[in-house]
Amino acid sequence: MLSLNCAFAQTALPDFSKFPVTTAKEANAANKNVLQTADYLLTNPIDKDHSDRMNAARYLMEWMESSPDFTFSFDSHFAAVSKEVDISAIYIASMAKYQIPANKKVVTSAESAQIWENFAKYIADPSNNAKPKGELKKMVDAYKDGKLNEYLAKQ
Repeated sequence: MLSLNCAFAQTALPDFSKFPVTTAKEANAANKNVLQTADYLLTNPIDKDHSDRMNAARYLMEWMESSPDFTFSFDSHFAAVSKEVDISAIYIASMAKYQIPANKKVVTSAESAQIWENFAKYIADPSNNAKPKGELKKMVDAYKDGKLNEYLAKQ
């Protein structure tokens, strides 16, 4: 008899105390841990492990502030997500997840649209418990309709 076991590995968080990111040198060495942290945020629903999610978001923000290798700019669309920490953490994770592997020092507006698409994909998935409202809901609806680029261009 053949038995097949499938296991889905969830992304775990690094031990942030072992990988500080408060200096440029530490931030340079932390890219692997930053990607692991971004993956954690992007693969777990918003209501899962709230304190872990907040620590992960804080870690990403500290890394963004300290990293000499990357420039992060928050465009006008960020206002729609900045009101909720859980939602803004997803956008921040989307930025890191895009920029690090691509080694993008500065993101162009076309690349920013890709980050927003990755973000909207997460928010649109009901299993992630995002519950978008207001302008964020309009953005997600545009994504679902295949019109996210048009939405972003109008804003």
